[in-house]
Parts: sequence; C-alpha cells; structure tokens
Amino acid sequence: MPVPGGTTRKFWNAFCDLAQRPDLKERANGIKLRQEIQAIFHTRDREDWIRLAVERGFPLSPVNDGIEEVRNDPQISSRDIFIDASDERERPFTYVGQPARVNGQKPGIPCPAPALGQHTDEILGELGYSPAEIERFAAERITSAATRETEPISSNIYGDH
Repeated sequence: MPVPGGTTRKFWNAFCDLAQRPDLKERANGIKLRQEIQAIFHTRDREDWIRLAVERGFPLSPVNDGIEEVRNDPQISSRDIFIDASDERERPFTYVGQPARVNGQKPGIPCPAPALGQHTDEILGELGYSPAEIERFAAERITSAATRETEPISSNIYGDH
C-alpha cells in the first residue's frame, strides 16, 4: 500500500482532499486516525493511488513487497543500486549501492563481509595478544580463525548433537 509522503499541513490537506475525507484535516495523530488512513488505502489498489498522486502532484510512494519487488522497481533499477558480485571463492553476493551518484561515475564493488574468523588473528594481535597466545587460543579451540585448517568448533550453533 502507498504511504503519504508529506507530513506538512499542505500535504496532509492535499491527501485528505485526494481521499475525499476533508473531515480528517484537523486530526493530527492517533491509532484511530492510522486505522482510518489504512482503510482509505484499501479502497483502491496501489497503481490507482500512484496514478492519482502523480496526476495531482501529491508525494506518494509505494511500499514494495519483498526485495525482488524493490529490485524490479523502475526507479530503483534505473539507478543500478543493486550490484551483484562474487567473493574470493566465487560465491555470489549482492550489495546495495549508493543511490546518490556523481554524474557519470560508476559505483565500485565493495568487499563482501568477512568469512567467519577471517580477521580473528589480526584483531587479537591489535588487542595486544602475542602470536603464541593467539596460536594457543586456536589450539584450545577458544577461537576458530579461518587461517587455521582445523575442524570448526561446531556445525550446530545450538549445541544439539
């Protein structure tokens, strides 16, 4: 369902006129008002509300149903906001890019999120632990750094064996 974009008196009044509910103009907030607005939006489908808003210059935006609908939205897809890439193991990932762009500039592809334990040794070192202590932590399975070729602590994080 669409959501009215304006919270100023001008846009609130325009919405009330658009919805043919001038009786709501003096109401400011509250659960009853929200329920009435919800009921108003259910009187038309999303495309009809958007068409009316565009015709009358009223700020209204659809609430998309799921990430694929967002991805396929014409305005979003024209901005190339979703960027598909692969990590160092060729596993695909998608990230949401910056919607504001400098004219003609293509977005760079960021690094994917680190793998579990990928930076454990580095972080422990920055915290002041010695290489020997870090090695002992891994040997005693206190940490499970990605740099180690050991079996993971557990494949079931909830402890059910």
